[in-house]
Amino acid sequence: VEGSKVLVIHPGSRYLRIGRASEAFPSVVPHLIARRMRNKKEDEARQDESKKEIKVERETEDIYPEYFKHAVGEIKKELKERMKASKRRPVANAQSQVHSFNKSAHPETIADHNDPYRIDWTVVDDDAEYYVGEKALRLPDSDSADSFKLFFPIQHGEFNTSDYDSIKAIIGDLETIWTESIREKLGISRKNFRNYSVILVIPDVYNRLYVLEMITMLLRYMEFRRVFIAQESVCVSFGAGMSVACIVDIGAQTSTVTCVEDGMCIPDSRVYLHYGGDDITYFFIKLLRRSKFPYSEMDLTRVYDWLLAEEMKEKFCTLDEANLTIQLNEFYVRAPNKPTLKYQIKTYDDAIIAPMLLFYPHIINFNKKRAEFPQKFTSYTIDDITEGAITNNGVQPGLVMQKPKLSVATQAATQIRTSFPSPSPQPRDSPGSTTPLRIDNNTVPAPSPIPASVLPTTQPASPSISSNTVARTQNAPLVDSLSTLPLDDAIIQSINTAATEERAKKFYSSILVVGGGGLIPGVNKMLEERLSSRQIQNADKLEVLTSSRDLDPRLLVWKGGSVMSKLEILNESWINSREWEELGVRCLREKAFFIW
Repeated sequence: VEGSKVLVIHPGSRYLRIGRASEAFPSVVPHLIARRMRNKKEDEARQDESKKEIKVERETEDIYPEYFKHAVGEIKKELKERMKASKRRPVANAQSQVHSFNKSAHPETIADHNDPYRIDWTVVDDDAEYYVGEKALRLPDSDSADSFKLFFPIQHGEFNTSDYDSIKAIIGDLETIWTESIREKLGISRKNFRNYSVILVIPDVYNRLYVLEMITMLLRYMEFRRVFIAQESVCVSFGAGMSVACIVDIGAQTSTVTCVEDGMCIPDSRVYLHYGGDDITYFFIKLLRRSKFPYSEMDLTRVYDWLLAEEMKEKFCTLDEANLTIQLNEFYVRAPNKPTLKYQIKTYDDAIIAPMLLFYPHIINFNKKRAEFPQKFTSYTIDDITEGAITNNGVQPGLVMQKPKLSVATQAATQIRTSFPSPSPQPRDSPGSTTPLRIDNNTVPAPSPIPASVLPTTQPASPSISSNTVARTQNAPLVDSLSTLPLDDAIIQSINTAATEERAKKFYSSILVVGGGGLIPGVNKMLEERLSSRQIQNADKLEVLTSSRDLDPRLLVWKGGSVMSKLEILNESWINSREWEELGVRCLREKAFFIW
């Protein structure tokens, strides 16, 4: 298929990456829509309550839960040991120096004409009902009764069931965002969609309803020519040119660890972690407030303050102990209808403690997240596309491993192996080989917008999914047991579950960190040292990579999708509209590169 006629779409919780397969890099669009709200009384009341809570937290910033203080103490203890081992001395009286400077810091006002990075805020049209992408992020604050409200249709790699009243509303917003983004960024009008094929990238641990609705939207509503579904970790392996790898994807709201071999994701190696870069951002700001953060008015419910917090995290945070000194940094507060304010701030160990959250996730109050989550759509069904495969879309609270029937995916894997210069894997029935397993249809906790993210408790409408599906076992492990693991433990869990002794050596020698977390300086060295200290069997040659071929780790998934578009096997794996309407999920069972 000609690359210019194939679109690769990688939807994320924060950003949508979209572009032609023939292009070197995708267009990156904020994955949200701002809709005009005609009646905001309930929303305003809710927002007032949340702001009160944030204000109280800010006023009592010196009062922290014991578990928080204990976790920070553990991290500081580890940092001291690491500095001692590397023969580095800590800075004397560092905390008092930082507090003293930050407490006396005052902003410098910069006029708009002297600010080269000033923001062009969106000029609101009285007739506009919505804005998408960057325009939605740049909407100025408004006190009018019909101002705009931001919606993120996807949260935690799933449909945002917290802010929406129905699946149709979510699909409607996704269609609007994608259509507008394709038109503005790629110059393709809606009427020409039928001339283009789409490679849609889905999470490794996916909800079946999510996949089915996405395909239906692309083929039935947006009227694309045909669709192919690819998993994120498989795309990473193609983008990096690695036939065997343990993919560690640190996203904004979730992280995943998956082992990939010969272009196929090993199903029972997938570990879903219920934390990501956003949690690091919140933690970092909380630490800065303890250090007398000079911008005391920061409110993470405001878009421009959240973007500032993200920028500070990317600039200041590191996992390299060599940078553990008192640093003088500066940041700029750009708010609508106000002049730019320049602040100077000193930081010490806060910049390295914050990303250490990846190895100390118990800092996160997961119980609070679950308590704030409202489960919805527990009885929703979709047409005949599911053929009984989905009786509801309530997300299950457990990871259920079960043996599937073999499908054409196995044949696809064999053909994909020729794309990589690697030895053939063990035969399926050889001693010590791992039988492929799959996670049942609804395995990922349903999402909610930041800061709340929870695991649902809704039970399925029926005990079985279809006549071909093994019933759930009562001893199925809970998502909680894995989703709160430290990152290094998750890697060990993933490799040990998926690999034999010989394969484990390959995976430990090719661990690849992608996503926004791959940009944290020193994350590969920190992971290597923590894994090496565990004295893991079969990890003789341990190597962690953060970038392959000098590509941005955030774009590696999309790049892999564009590489996959050139495979000959795809000619037999496309799903067109007619097949989807007539056969439904049988198309996925027969054509997908993963076991449905």
